[in-house]
Amino acid sequence: MPKQATFLGNWVWLFPLTYLVHIAEEYAGGFYHWMARVVGAELSAQTFLSLNAIFWVVMTAAVTIAVWTQAADWLMVALGAVVLINGSAHTIGSLITRSYSPGLLSGLCLWAPLGVWTLRRAWRSLPRGQFSAGVLAGIALHGLVFLLALKATKS
Repeated sequence: MPKQATFLGNWVWLFPLTYLVHIAEEYAGGFYHWMARVVGAELSAQTFLSLNAIFWVVMTAAVTIAVWTQAADWLMVALGAVVLINGSAHTIGSLITRSYSPGLLSGLCLWAPLGVWTLRRAWRSLPRGQFSAGVLAGIALHGLVFLLALKATKS
């Protein structure tokens, strides 16, 4: 039987579910084109979908591990940080460029609230060291995803 930590529950499956919504919005809105205009490097639609498929599998695995193990609560903290950073990045990107960053709506309406809610619950439930490790892992993970996406672009 899966373990239910003090702050984990079935709601953690919102991470991979909302990621599908986020990918759909980014793809339909042409995020890879928007990124090419902003960053100056082209990312193909195929590469965009391939990277996001890999990241979705990793996210789903992280949720599964967190639900089934005793020592993985920090993974949910990391995912909370990742989605909060991503939703915030879409918002900031839209404001700076004065354009719609595809992913803005799901980032602002789904991911930012899910990230804040997760981090608040974890803050109340987890030891500070575990919480901090999760936040740092989330920051590093989001940075890694961003760098991998940039590396996959064609300058």
